Amino acid sequence: MDTSKYSDPEKSGGFTLVEVTLALGVASFALVVLFGLLPVGLTISRGAADSVMGAQISQRVINDALQTDFDTLVESGATTLFRKPVRYFGEQGNELLGPDGAIYHVNTRVAVSTGVPGNGVATNPDVATVTVQIVNNPGNIGLSVGAGGSPTAMLWTGFPSGGQGGIKTFSAQVSRNR
Repeated sequence: MDTSKYSDPEKSGGFTLVEVTLALGVASFALVVLFGLLPVGLTISRGAADSVMGAQISQRVINDALQTDFDTLVESGATTLFRKPVRYFGEQGNELLGPDGAIYHVNTRVAVSTGVPGNGVATNPDVATVTVQIVNNPGNIGLSVGAGGSPTAMLWTGFPSGGQGGIKTFSAQVSRNR
C-alpha cells in the first residue's frame, strides 16, 4: 500500500484558509438575513394571536348577550342606543374586574329596533344589534367615544398612538324569545 500521498502536504484533503473564510462569509450573510426577518415574523405572530383572542372574547360577550333576557339587554324605556360598561380581559381571555392588568378592553353597544334585512327601512322592536369592540390596550390608553343617536354612537372612534393595534368590531343580532 502506497502511503506517500497521505504524507504530502500538497495532496491533503483539507480546506484552505481562503475557503474557510469564504464559507463563513456566506453563512454570516445568510444568518443576517434570517435575523432581519425575525421581527417581521414576531409582529405577524402577535397580530394573529390578537385576532384569535379578539374573536374568542367577542364570541363570549355575544353569548352573554344571547343568554340575557331581551328586556334586560335592551333596558326597556331607554333610548334606542345603550352602551354596556367597558369590560376588561387578561392575556389569556379571562375577564378581570377592572383595568389593572387588563390587556383587552371591550366596549359593547346594543341598538334597539334594528332594521330588518331585505325589508327596506322597516325596523323590528323585537330585534337588537349587539356591537362588540375589542382593542389590545395594555397601557389603559383613553379611547374617544362617538356621541349622538347615530348607529356609530357610543362606539370607540379611534385609537391614539402608542396602542398595540386597531379596534376590532364584531356584531350580532339578538331577538326576543317569546
